[in-house]
Order: sequence, then C-alpha cells, then structure tokens
Amino acid sequence: MRIGIDMLGNQSSSRNRGIGRYTRNLVSQLLSRHPQHQYVLYHYEGLPGMNDVWPGSPELRLVHCDLPDGNLRESAEQIAAQNRDGLDILLQTTPLECYSGHLPPAKTLRGPKLAAILYDLIPMLFQELYLSHTKYSQTYYQAVRQLRQYDLLLAISEASRRDGLHVLEMSPEQVVTIGAASNREFFFPDRSQPMPDAARSTLQRFGVEGPFVYCLSGLDARKNLLGLMQAFAMLSPELQRSHQLVITCSMTEEEDQSWRDQARRLGIYDRTVLTNFIPDEIIRVFYQRCDAFVFPSLYEGFGLPILEAMHCGAPVAAGRNSSQEEVVGDAGLLIEAESPADIAAKVSQLLQDETLAESLRTLGPRRAETFTWEATADRAIEALERTARAGTMPWRRKLRVSAPKRRIAYFSPLPPKRSGISDYSRELLAELRRYYLIDLYHASGYVPHLSLSSLDFACHDYRLFSRCRRALNYSGIIYQMGNSKYHDFVYDTLLEQPGVVVLHDFVLTGFHYWYGLQPQADPGHFLRELEREQPDLAAECRLNGEQWGAEPGGIIAACNRRGARLNRSVLDHAAGIIVHDDWSAAQIRQCAPHLAEATAVIPHGADPRQLAPHRRAEIRRQFGLPADALLLGSFGILHPTKCNVEAVEAFAGVAARHPKALLMFVGRDLGEGETLAKAASLGIQERVRFFGHAPLDAFRDLASVTDIGVNLRRPPTNGETSGALLSLLSAGVPSIVIDVDTFSGYPDDVVRKVSWSPQLVPDLQRAMLELAGDAARRVQLGAAALNRVRTHHSWSQAAERYVEAIERTHEKQTADRRGIADSARPSGESQAA
Repeated sequence: MRIGIDMLGNQSSSRNRGIGRYTRNLVSQLLSRHPQHQYVLYHYEGLPGMNDVWPGSPELRLVHCDLPDGNLRESAEQIAAQNRDGLDILLQTTPLECYSGHLPPAKTLRGPKLAAILYDLIPMLFQELYLSHTKYSQTYYQAVRQLRQYDLLLAISEASRRDGLHVLEMSPEQVVTIGAASNREFFFPDRSQPMPDAARSTLQRFGVEGPFVYCLSGLDARKNLLGLMQAFAMLSPELQRSHQLVITCSMTEEEDQSWRDQARRLGIYDRTVLTNFIPDEIIRVFYQRCDAFVFPSLYEGFGLPILEAMHCGAPVAAGRNSSQEEVVGDAGLLIEAESPADIAAKVSQLLQDETLAESLRTLGPRRAETFTWEATADRAIEALERTARAGTMPWRRKLRVSAPKRRIAYFSPLPPKRSGISDYSRELLAELRRYYLIDLYHASGYVPHLSLSSLDFACHDYRLFSRCRRALNYSGIIYQMGNSKYHDFVYDTLLEQPGVVVLHDFVLTGFHYWYGLQPQADPGHFLRELEREQPDLAAECRLNGEQWGAEPGGIIAACNRRGARLNRSVLDHAAGIIVHDDWSAAQIRQCAPHLAEATAVIPHGADPRQLAPHRRAEIRRQFGLPADALLLGSFGILHPTKCNVEAVEAFAGVAARHPKALLMFVGRDLGEGETLAKAASLGIQERVRFFGHAPLDAFRDLASVTDIGVNLRRPPTNGETSGALLSLLSAGVPSIVIDVDTFSGYPDDVVRKVSWSPQLVPDLQRAMLELAGDAARRVQLGAAALNRVRTHHSWSQAAERYVEAIERTHEKQTADRRGIADSARPSGESQAA
C-alpha cells in the first residue's frame, strides 16, 4: 500500500504545539513499525520543518511541494486531484487548522482515498469563542464540509470520535479512535528526598517556596483559568496560607498584568505565581513536585497535559467532560469544570487526604503507560489498510426518494447555542422533518449542527430570508421566541414577515432590555416598548428608573413586579401563536383577544426515559454520587428567581434528619455564588454538590438518578415552561414546585406543590421531609409523572399539532391574501372571471 502523508502538521504554526508533536510521533511510529508500506511525505517549500530527518522505511519518499503563488490550498488540492505518486490513500495531519488558507483537499472520483486526523471539533462546539471572525469562520466551515466527504477520520480520543459522529453525522466505520500518547521517556516521576538542588533552584527562581497547586493552561475561556482562580480563592484560609497556585500560560505583558489584577480582586495575589511560557524541562519539574495538578478545562480533544502530569506522578484533577474522563480513568479526580465550588472541593480533597494523594501518585503513571505511540500507530495503520482495501463505501448516505414535501422556514437558536430553546428545537425538528422540508434560519456568525446532519434541512443566515422567501414559496414560518439574547434575529425578522410565533416566555422584559442596549438599537427602545404596552408604567419608570434599578433583580425585575410583559410588538406581528400551557393561553386571551382563535396550546415535548438499576448505579459512580444517597436535585441556571438559596435553607433540615441526603445543583451559576455561600453559612457545604452547566446527555443522566426533584420559581415569573422540570418528570422523578403561573397547571397528583408565601422555607422543608420519609409516596408521584409525560408531552404528538397550527395559519393567510386581491379588482369583476 502506498500512503501519502501531508506533513503540514509539522510545518504550520502548531509545529511546536500538540498538533506538531502528534504528527511527528505518529509518522515516526508508522515508518518504523510498518515498513512493509510505501510512504510519501509531502512538505511545503518555504515553511519550517522541511529538513526533518525521518527514520525507517527504504521506500520513504520526501516530496517537496512548491507553493503556486504562495497558495497552500492549491498545492494541497493538486496532490489529491493529480495523484502523481499513485497513492492508495492520502492522510491529512492538520485538516481543520486552516493555516494560510489551507483546506483538506476535496474528494475526487479518480483520486486516492482520503483520510485525516480528527483532533477535535471544538470551534464547532464553541462557535462564539472561535468563529466570530467572518473570514476564518467561512474557511473553517468549508473545511468541515469537505471533511465530511472523507473516507476515514482517525480520532485522537473517543470523545472526538463521538463529536465526529454527532456533529458531522458520519458513519461509525468512517470514524475510528486511534488514541494519543506523550513522551514517557521525557516525563517521569521524581519525588526523591531531599529535593535535588536543580529542582529546588528551578522552583525558587519562579518564587515557589513550598507546597503548590499547578496548572498548565491557555488563555481562551474554554481553558477556564478564571474558574481555577475563583476555586483557589474558595479554599480554606489554612490551605491558602500553606499552598501557592502556580499557573503556566503564555501571556503578553498586558495579559500578565490583567491576570495579576484578577488575582488581587480575588484576594489571592500573594499566593499566585504566573510563570508565563517555560520550556518542557521546567514544566516537568512542576509536574513532578506539585501537590496537585488541576486541569479545569471545559472541553478537550485529548488533554495532553493531563497525561504528562500523570506520567510525572502528579495527583490529578481534571474536567468531567469530553476526553478528559477517558484519559484520567480511575487514576485521578474528576471535577465539574463549570463549578468553582466543585473545583475547590476536589482540590481540598487532594491537599488534605494524604492517602488519596499517594494512591494517585502510584495509579497515575501506571495509567499513563497504557497510552503509547506504538499502539496509536498500530490502530492507525489497521484503519488505513481497511479503508484502502475497501471498494465502494457501503456506509455512504443514500438519497431517499419520497413524495415531495412542503417547505417551511424555521427561526430559532440551535445547537451549539447553550439555550433550552436550542435543545427544544433539536428534539422537535427530529419529528417535524417527517412532514416538511425545513430551512433553518440562524443568527449570523455561526452554523447550527443540524445544518450538517440531514438532507431534510437547509441552513441559511437569517439575513438571506427575504431573498429565499421570494424563491421558495414557504408554506409556513415558525419563530421560536424566548426571553434571552439568542432571539434578536428572530425578533428582527418577525417584525418584517408575520408567521407562527412559539412563545416560550410570556414575559419578554429581559429580552427587550438587553435588545435596547445593543449598539445598533435605538437607546429608547426599552421605554418605547413599555409605553406601547402600558403608558402609565412607562411614565413611572422614566421618573423612578434609578430607584427601580436599585431594587432586587434590577430594572427588569422591578418592571415585572409592576406587571410589565413587553410582548405587545411580538403579538401584534404574529399570524398565529403557539404556547405550551393553558395559563399562557389565558393570558393571551386577556391581553390580545384578537389572537384567541389563532392560539394553539401544544405542551412542551418530552419522552419517558427510565433507566435500568445497573445504569443508574453506573451514572452515580460516574459523577461521584454515592449509590445509597437520597439525592435531591435542582436543574437549570442558578439565579435568585429560582429560589436556590431557599432550597438550601429548607434542605438543611432534611440533612439533619437524613444523614445520607445530598442536594445537587446542575446549571450555570448566575447568582454570584449566593447558593454556595448559604450552604457554607449553614455548615452543610459537604452535603451540597454543584455540577455547573452540563451537556444535554449528562443533564438528563443526572435527572434520571435523582430521587426528589426541586424546581422552584419566584413570582412573578416570565410565564415559562420549564424544560428542566420535564426532564425530571420524564424520568419518573417525584418533584416539588411552587404553585405559581405555568407550574400551577400540573395536576396535584403529578407534582408536590408548595404555596408562595412568607412561610416558603418551612413549607418547602416540610415537602422535602414528606417525600424523603415516604418511599411509597415518591413511587406514586413518579408513576403519575411518567403517565403525564406519555399522554401529554410526546414529541410525536407535539409535531402533529405543530402541523395543524402551521396549516391552519397558512390557510388563513392565503384566504386573507385572496380577499385583499378581490377587493382590489374593479367593481363588477368576479374572482371566477
């Protein structure tokens, strides 16, 4: 077999980073371990790395590629399209780096099979962080689309493979995990005592005088450096006094000063050491001598520093997400990376439990030894051989021939946006595509995953809607509207073209306040919308806005308490309305009676999800939750409107009576740590767990192993339907709610209701104790919850009722247009004429 390898990974700007290291190690092992094959290595003239010496094969050829007019992309295309070297397969070592405009070459009919190393799809998963620059994002999206046509992707971790299957919708045979490794000859343990003079001198040179916590990080938000510093600031005063926080990260002078200022604000300036860039020889000393290596990344393709630290015998704590879990295994602690509180708890555990730390110093190197370049190369060559031998690819997607469907336009935030409505749309579209061809319209600057995943979808920037609408003759337009910043493009388009509005939040005060602060908005937008709806309230706000802003929750909460809704402009431009419950429909009948006939109630979708006992036990082990714990869970963002502090206060009484009871919070903390502070003040911080934001699958897993759900709202609410509550009910979890607004619509035998009153905390505690002490009552409520989901909330039912609402609205709009056309005809001219 003749294998071509595009060596750009050894020549690009990542040459001295992970991609460069991976390329050199993998290729070296391929050449030395599998010399039976012929290899052609393609280097690019004028870039570094041209003269690297590669060991091994007598069949090795080094091909120097000229750059026509400096065009790296054209050179790469010529290699694949012309195939002058008679390759059986061509491997790309850096397909998505887009270095100097490079793209993975397109698949051609007569060219070689194409393969690529898949490091990660992080830019697709965190588009707001990485794809805001238009020119780069366009190149990256094009590279991703071309990669979808490849015969084989070699994933460096199971997590990257899952992303390849999910985001790119590739077949299992197309994406193979080959793994990764580190340099085990270079990274090794050394805890010799007394500490060698060279190591002591190295540490002292950077101001490290005693025990320390170490992190090798980067500056982008995904690496979560701020979360680590916040966690260190949460350690007990004793641990802060006895330990330093050492961070290695390449920084400019300005960045270095900014992070030192951040440490000062957190009160840890004197205990923080920023080393800036240092060579591997010094990094190795820090790995070897640290008391804990903490890697709180939000997402990794592999997480090489974790493996290096384990090779060096460091007790490791890394994120419970992406590839980090498979690297750490049982040889370290897993942390909820989005929760500084959990990071702090795990770091404290490593620093205070000497037995645990010593155990991990032994387990870490053993586990690290299981990751080898030899095994990586063997798995790679096996996959390359199999792909090269294959003829036609049976797993290629086949075009389906079916009856023509009508086409609709669909406006909504979509994955990877972190939005409950994004998750809602993903589930709904999976059912709705059975009925329609669907054009997805999204905000500019990102591409939804769904746009890549089905022949039933097309994907457009919302700014192209006017042009597309004229050409495509849509049978319906759906606007998913909510009370968050993710809906600005939905709102802008709705004002120009009426359609069916799905009103997820009856109150849109928060959206309009945010919208009015945007650079392109009229500064008077918020007050104008308020005046349009309630002139008297707008006049009062003009006079007392400063005092309202000082109230709890600021101006938004102040307006809501006084009855503001700010949904008039949305209702006035809607051709039809969909809400999720009768309470919202009643509100619309009251404030917009002309829309009563055009309003459909379609319950929020959910499908039952019951797990076998062994799977529940496995999930609890995965998240570090005791198998026998009585687990109370609150799901969704932590915010004062969710009464999280009150939940902790009520739980304190449960914790006193039930020694195995735990309370967990799953969601981003937007409450500035008030919930954690309340737990600490009550002395129950060890009984309260914070998991931070969890991906949808993990969110549902945690909901499924909860014994008692807690889903609270402080009135007045935004009139929202809680997807988090439905996640609990669909898992058969008995749940406690506050009896207000949309939550009041659930029958009393489906949820345990608590009245909103000054006695909320004792009443809530009474409800918790009642369910905690009565297993039969929990079973009864859980069964009723499951039955409710089956009969009222299935996604298939929701899709059918969407079709009814879309078709009814389309028929009415068509009839209205005919009526207008008839009225415009000269007197006496009939429609039939």
